[in-house]
Amino acid sequence: MNTSVNVTGFSSNSIDHFLGIPYAESPTGLRRFKQPEPKVYNATLNGTDFPPACLQPNFAPWNASGISEDCLTLSVLAPTGAAGSNWSLPVMVFIHGGNFTQGAASTYASPQFVSYGASTGRPFVLVTLNYRLGVLGFAAGPDVARTSSANLGLRDQRLALRWVQDNIMSFGGDPAKVVAFGQGAGAVSIGLHLLNATQDLFRGAILQSGAPSSALIWNVTETREAYNTFAAAAGCKAPNATNLGSRSTWECLSRSPAGRLQDAAAAGATTKGVLPSAWAPSIDGDVVRQSPYVSLENGTFSRVPVITGNCKDEGTLFTDPTTPDNTTLRTVMDALVRAAVDDTLVNATEAAYPNIPRIGSPFDTGNETFGLSPKFKQLAAVTGDLLVQSRRRHHLSQATVNNVSMWSYEWWGRMPAPAYVGIPHTAELEYVFGRATSNYTAQEQAAGRGIMNYWLNFAYYLDPNGPPQQSTKRNNDGASESASGVGDTGWTDGAWWPQYGGEHNTLIMEPGNFRIAPDTYREDQMRVFEGETAARALHY
Repeated sequence: MNTSVNVTGFSSNSIDHFLGIPYAESPTGLRRFKQPEPKVYNATLNGTDFPPACLQPNFAPWNASGISEDCLTLSVLAPTGAAGSNWSLPVMVFIHGGNFTQGAASTYASPQFVSYGASTGRPFVLVTLNYRLGVLGFAAGPDVARTSSANLGLRDQRLALRWVQDNIMSFGGDPAKVVAFGQGAGAVSIGLHLLNATQDLFRGAILQSGAPSSALIWNVTETREAYNTFAAAAGCKAPNATNLGSRSTWECLSRSPAGRLQDAAAAGATTKGVLPSAWAPSIDGDVVRQSPYVSLENGTFSRVPVITGNCKDEGTLFTDPTTPDNTTLRTVMDALVRAAVDDTLVNATEAAYPNIPRIGSPFDTGNETFGLSPKFKQLAAVTGDLLVQSRRRHHLSQATVNNVSMWSYEWWGRMPAPAYVGIPHTAELEYVFGRATSNYTAQEQAAGRGIMNYWLNFAYYLDPNGPPQQSTKRNNDGASESASGVGDTGWTDGAWWPQYGGEHNTLIMEPGNFRIAPDTYREDQMRVFEGETAARALHY
């Protein structure tokens, strides 16, 4: 099967796969550290193999196809018969997470999700994309600013979304019906794209465990220390200039072997903490024009409908289970922000989140400490709320004030993992992509169908409740209805999900009991992360 861009794919179980389509010229050689260039096609492409992921450490769990600097590809999955047709199907474009340093698009090229849509009368086209990671995608420092090389990973994403606008009709998709959805760093990325008030790349967005201000962002010139450490580790700057020769530091880095840069980047990344990484989005005055907090406060963002939510225990996955009893909250907050946090804010956070296991994360587990230090639950609660939960609330608040259609959720479905992580960051992914099957209970499988239903309804109608008549019916008849059987008898099952609005409505997606609740949990505690002073201190 061939498309107008001459891609040969394959069909399996009524799903057509077009894998590893390059959307940009290879970002290698003289194109390293350069803004992406649209791919010029002059031959038939082989879309039958999963592509490599972009360069990253510890890549094995992500992608069996390996890693490569030549990685700017995307994959398209569609119901058989869509490619070359005039079906005009909705398009869902997924941007993966991984702290801007890891991840692979191929992990989420899910025929199960596409098949579920087709089998329930909502066929759609799924696109997953790679983007440059780590120092190759998110370098920062004076040289980066001087050469307009910041936020290359975000620029890659934008070019891929533009490719979708230009080419998705060949696969049966409608460029006017694109919804961008992402998890973790992917959700943060979409949130940052939303801060471009005139963006025309997607008509709706789903942010899973990430918000515009979750990146804890710095100005591109402010990460000089990490950049200098990285350059020296690569042998391109004193005190280690063994590879410099007569070239400038930037020229040396641009021409060094990719593997050397990968190793050197790890040294720079740990200079100011590990999570978030030093290699992450930065304020460059162009792709990210100002702090996300300021953009949200000023109403400078796209007015497209958004679903945004979190997992119940966002911070556990990012908290070291070997944390000793003497670990201080200051140590963790300084590492998260990559700077010394103001004493007043640290003290206020300590007061709001005392070291009392029954109020820590994983939440609702009483005084259980799972054989770990009690500090683990305190630090996990702070980490999740500082990075994710409080940022979701701020986004919801500012968008709602500006009359944007917003829906909020919290995911409570478990994933196979140690008990101490509770319902952690990433827990919903297997459910969203139709993979919560044999290792999950009947209620959990139903919850998986439920979240897929909401996502597909949003792709079709920009409303997770479905078409207008269905949404209206639920508004009248089912506003307080429980949804213990969500997804069991078809895509119209489920709790009616009202917009966030002034009531702060949030859908608790608990297997066996989908329900609406006010978004007020830990409200007093998270207040320490509100306001301009906290935003400056935490680089929101």
